[in-house]
Amino acid sequence: LLSRTTAMVEKYHDGLVPQAGPEEEVDKDLKAVQKKTLPDLEQYMQDFDFQHGLESIWTLIRRSNKYIDETAPWALAKEEKTERLGTVLYRLMDALRSIATLLIPFMPETSEEMFRQLGIEKMAFESASEIDRYPAGNKVNRGDALFPRLEVEKELARFHEANNRLIAE
Repeated sequence: LLSRTTAMVEKYHDGLVPQAGPEEEVDKDLKAVQKKTLPDLEQYMQDFDFQHGLESIWTLIRRSNKYIDETAPWALAKEEKTERLGTVLYRLMDALRSIATLLIPFMPETSEEMFRQLGIEKMAFESASEIDRYPAGNKVNRGDALFPRLEVEKELARFHEANNRLIAE
């Protein structure tokens, strides 16, 4: 999600995050999930329900991925709908800022790398549910995918090889 979004910002806006323009329902839906994630996470953490706490963050990540599919930024660029494209890219960057913030207590190094790629300083945890906190006009820093997709067949072969070595011992 992060590497795809920063690549689109670089390709379509010379690496500078655009200002958000008029919103559509899909934008409002992403923002609603973004606002809701921190309160949900805090409630789960108070209940020592870490699994569901992390799941609340993944809900925002999945919603952000779905947002890309729904808004098709590449099609907006091709159709030269620059104002709409700017809104979509801004919404994604702001959601990623929230995700990086929410991950601080669970994955501090990953969160730190996310902030580096986002081109911003680490923000206070309480800011995760705030909307429009990403500074428009900011330059992104591309980096490697933090969670690269696994090639299932390769990973299964690696798993079976390791398993066979353990059995042989």
